[in-house]
Amino acid sequence: MFLFRLPVLAAVALVCLVPVHGLGAGGGLQIQFLLSVNDTWGDCFETVATPMIVTDKEAPTITVGQCDFGMLEANYSTVCSDLTKKGPCVNLVFHSHVIEDASPPTCSFEVSKLKFGTPTDKDRNVLPMCFTMDSREGYHMTYYWFYALQWTQV
Repeated sequence: MFLFRLPVLAAVALVCLVPVHGLGAGGGLQIQFLLSVNDTWGDCFETVATPMIVTDKEAPTITVGQCDFGMLEANYSTVCSDLTKKGPCVNLVFHSHVIEDASPPTCSFEVSKLKFGTPTDKDRNVLPMCFTMDSREGYHMTYYWFYALQWTQV
């Protein structure tokens, strides 16, 4: 009886060692985002779906209606740019053309939380998201929402 339980326990332990969502040490992901921009100075609110973006590769230029455009970087890292989150993360940098005198808007997705929620989940949205805001010339605010729409390992 004891010999039978040992392989079962070993198999359970092995399954528990598989990295989150099957990601290896490299953590390559391909992610499509919904990007929403609200610029209060131009009275513009738009949402677009990005193409699939491969982490740590060349950043595509994203046009968000008439509100904004810029390159969107998605970088996989063991450290989150948002220090309130725990890595590994996908750190986003949106090189907005409207942010002229500040660092580009950034936010982070914790890889462990890249999973779909349900409408009954009280602690997360139906789609994983991150939010940031920045000001144009220190006066007008622009708000950015990034929703992970779909993702796969590459």
